[in-house]
Amino acid sequence: MLYEFFYRLREHLTLRGVFLWSLLVVFSSIAYVAVGMSFTTSILVMVLACTIIFFFGPASLKNEMAERRWFPVSWHGKLLLLFVLSTDLFLFSLLWGARIVWALQTPWMFFHLSFFLLFALASTVLLWLVWTEDARSMHWITIVHVALFYSVALIVFRLGFGYDPIIHQTAEQYVVDHGRIFPLQPFYIGQYAIVALFHYLTTIPVPLIDRFLLPVFTVITVPAVAYYGLTRAYSIPDRLAGFVSVLILILPLPLLTFTAPYNLTVLYSLWWIFLVPLLFRGTAMEQAAVVLIALAALVTHPLLGLPLVLVSFVGIFLRQHSIYTVRKSIGLSLGLAVLVTFSILGMLALYRLVQGLPPLVVDHLGEKALLFLNFFIPNFLHAWVSWPYIVLYSGATMIPLVVILVGAVVCFRRSAFSQNFRVCIAGLTLGIFVSMFLVTLFIYLPGVVAYEQAEFALRLRASIPIFFLPLFLVGVASFATRVLQRPIVVAIFCIIGGALMAGSWYMTYPRIDAAEDRAGWNAAEHDIKAVRRIEDDAAGASYIVLTDRLLAAVALRELGFDRTMVNARGERLYRYSLWPGDRTFAFAEKVLYGGLTNDDLLALRQDLPNVRIYIAIHEYWYRVQAIERILLDLGATRIASPYGVRVYVFN
Repeated sequence: MLYEFFYRLREHLTLRGVFLWSLLVVFSSIAYVAVGMSFTTSILVMVLACTIIFFFGPASLKNEMAERRWFPVSWHGKLLLLFVLSTDLFLFSLLWGARIVWALQTPWMFFHLSFFLLFALASTVLLWLVWTEDARSMHWITIVHVALFYSVALIVFRLGFGYDPIIHQTAEQYVVDHGRIFPLQPFYIGQYAIVALFHYLTTIPVPLIDRFLLPVFTVITVPAVAYYGLTRAYSIPDRLAGFVSVLILILPLPLLTFTAPYNLTVLYSLWWIFLVPLLFRGTAMEQAAVVLIALAALVTHPLLGLPLVLVSFVGIFLRQHSIYTVRKSIGLSLGLAVLVTFSILGMLALYRLVQGLPPLVVDHLGEKALLFLNFFIPNFLHAWVSWPYIVLYSGATMIPLVVILVGAVVCFRRSAFSQNFRVCIAGLTLGIFVSMFLVTLFIYLPGVVAYEQAEFALRLRASIPIFFLPLFLVGVASFATRVLQRPIVVAIFCIIGGALMAGSWYMTYPRIDAAEDRAGWNAAEHDIKAVRRIEDDAAGASYIVLTDRLLAAVALRELGFDRTMVNARGERLYRYSLWPGDRTFAFAEKVLYGGLTNDDLLALRQDLPNVRIYIAIHEYWYRVQAIERILLDLGATRIASPYGVRVYVFN
């Protein structure tokens, strides 16, 4: 009975679970905009969504897996299953032992080659088991392996991973405390609303919900949705779908390792692409599920959500109209690509208009075109990079390209896919590619630092392989049925697959090695102590802090949004140099990169009279010694602070 319960749970975490989650995201976002989030609105949203799923939700389909035995029959199959499980648990224990509250650039600094070889061996054995053994336990051991793959940052970085999650956790806490954030923005609503809803319903602290939300949902839903989509939407035999769904792990998807609005949209995009063929041959409720996923992506982050919504509605329209000629297919694909392109470019141009800026920036087009070309040029081919790293990074660069090429060939050569489906995939991916080029040329986002202006274009580039991933897996399944007939061939295939998954695991997280040394730092315990030390030293006096964005983000989470002041120009500034539009941010950039001068101090004091000026520099900053000499020469005093952060004050 317990086994059947877990099987039913897994069954409902596919289409019904995705349907319910998308309803919750959409309804909670509407409530957020209309009246704000509260306990009452959270209860109403949950009741409404559950009522709809109960009366109108998609029916559960009979699945061949329900008729399988739970464990392998052969003794060697059981031993191999035990080996994979015990190896994964051992690797989990090593990760748990590496948990730390100090500043790190990479979670891999504690682990050596043997760690990844063990993961590669477990991945190889898992592939062999899924291919040779017809048992339900194969699906559950796959979920355990996926959990190991995507939980490294969640385990190792005890205080959080990255800069963006800190900002969003603070915003989510503000939504819980005040209902919503004004002025209302079209970005991030889906994440803020759903986190607030879960907090009201469970009383779990907001930072904890935020940290676990995306990694946990990735682990639970990606194997289940991939298996369901491959069998139901892409017509792959049940057992073969379980085998190729493991190979999702060969594609590095770093954005699925920590919670942020765009990262959630990447997860929704994965759900959407595995289920999108149901738009053309599924039931009405399956169509509704695909559209709801697109709407959930739209309210969470429209950069990908808007194209998904457009393609979903175009797909529903095309379902009523058959396409018979190649010319019409090409015309519709190009038309859809234009629609996707203008939706992305128009959304960002409109955002600039709302900020009081011209919609497009038409300057330095030659330099921006070269920047676009640099997106596709490897940056690891240097004389000092040894051949193992060249092989590793070359493989990580080639795998997305192989996924796209194989997926495109399968899409246009496999007769099982309708012409309408091909039009939608071609229009979507071509539109995203053209958008990436035009956004690089003409969009400069206010409030974003110069070195992050290319971020939206890079996000669009990284999304293209996702939309060919199921088609790539269909191609692998076709290859496997023809080639994997002899045990030695299966063993070679599994070894290659295991090695690719281990390499992908390494490339999924920030790295510091011979080929890559630009990984940022995570928030650490000494950052929190430094914020509290400055607060205690100020003793209620008005002050500002010039520092880097990570420490400023930690201060935002510790102190909240209300620590602001008004300068002599009438502008409201945050106490820490966090927002690129603030004048204090420009002064902080001078401290960190160029060197503060007496004239800068005079301008700062004229702008903020009677305000104490603190400067906080991380010990790991490469110019920390030079900055200290400059500050001491300008009359600053170094105050006692926790190791890891140097704090100076101009009284």
